[in-house]
Amino acid sequence: MFIATPPDSAETARLYGANADSEGFVMNLTRAWAWRPDVFDAFAGLRNQLSKP
Repeated sequence: MFIATPPDSAETARLYGANADSEGFVMNLTRAWAWRPDVFDAFAGLRNQLSKP
């Protein structure tokens, strides 16, 4: 089973662009997070806070 591609949006383009810039390609995990960029942003913010010394 494969996850369908999320609809094109400004948020999806932002996630794909940031991933392509940092990795050179768009990872499958980023494609999955693109369904809920709001949740990804919240998760990434929390992860960054927790990893600070």
